[in-house]
Amino acid sequence: MQKIKKFICIETFPFSPHLETSVEIACDLKKKKNNVKFFWAGYNLPWTDWELPLYKKILGMSYDYKIEKIKYLLNEKKIDYISQFDLNKVSTNKIKKWVKKFKSNSKLEKYSYNSVNLGIGVKSSLISIFKNERFYHDLNLIKKSLNSSAIIYERTKLIIREYKPDIFITFNNRFSLSKPIIEAAKKYRIPVWRHERGCNYKKYEIFKDKDVHDLDERYKKIYSLWKIKNKKKT
Repeated sequence: MQKIKKFICIETFPFSPHLETSVEIACDLKKKKNNVKFFWAGYNLPWTDWELPLYKKILGMSYDYKIEKIKYLLNEKKIDYISQFDLNKVSTNKIKKWVKKFKSNSKLEKYSYNSVNLGIGVKSSLISIFKNERFYHDLNLIKKSLNSSAIIYERTKLIIREYKPDIFITFNNRFSLSKPIIEAAKKYRIPVWRHERGCNYKKYEIFKDKDVHDLDERYKKIYSLWKIKNKKKT
């Protein structure tokens, strides 16, 4: 008899289609009789990679409302939703001291938290937003982003210790709010499946314990698909 696996979908990006993709994956795994839980880790952060566009705010939309709708859907599918929780004072103070040590001459791409390089994820996010390195002039912004990244790292560790998952599922792996999930999972040797959008909003791919940006892996995938396509032609 096949052992039931414990999956936790842990997400920090609420915009479409990433959050919806995670819910779809969770539902598919539940259908296959797996033990599936869902954790929205992107709450109460000093800074995030994402912000709801102004026109959507004017229309009365909000990510909080979206999360509530998803909680309702997960409940219907009998998928456990892990509630919010606070880090203890020891963890909170440790993060604050670490963030405070960052100076204007510090190398962000090498800035590590407990020997884990979270700075490179922060830099990746800020470059994606600004399209250049102008953010280096805003030390407060960098510190807020580092703070958020370390909070996600500590939250993920707590989830691992509390629920002992067999596999994590999350979006991407390079951003300030996704890389810490990967790093925490590595620390506890938990495999991570990364999902990423495909050619359009209706398609996605799951990278099973593989880096989304691993060029060698992408080459192998493209080559294998190309061979399959050519076989069909013949």
